[in-house]
Amino acid sequence: MIDPNGRLPDDAALLQDDGTRRIIVQAVDRPRSAGVTVVRLPLRNDVIDPREIVSALRDEGLSTLLVEGGGITIARFLEAGLLDRLHVGIAPLLIGGGPQSLTLSKPSELLAHAIRPEMRVFSLGTDVMLDCAMQS
Repeated sequence: MIDPNGRLPDDAALLQDDGTRRIIVQAVDRPRSAGVTVVRLPLRNDVIDPREIVSALRDEGLSTLLVEGGGITIARFLEAGLLDRLHVGIAPLLIGGGPQSLTLSKPSELLAHAIRPEMRVFSLGTDVMLDCAMQS
């Protein structure tokens, strides 16, 4: 779990002891419940560098990571070149508001320079999932 400001409450379902390892990456000096490993990393420009997250989690013995997050988090890992695969779920649900997703800090100015991953498409009932290979 990436929680830079330590906002996730200790009683959140994600942190409950269910026999799996629980690791939380945060920038604040906030103790967590027994059994939760805290990886404390510095904020730089109000974010934790994705490369530092990956390095610290490797130091914790993890070699494969699933980054499930919003557009900002995923964009940071994508721009750092840390994604092997990107799964994008699309549902026929028109909300009409809220933040943009997957917004790159340095978007391509020309379509010819845009990221064009190899892609497979899967139907999930009325939803669609795009499986994008980001590394060759």
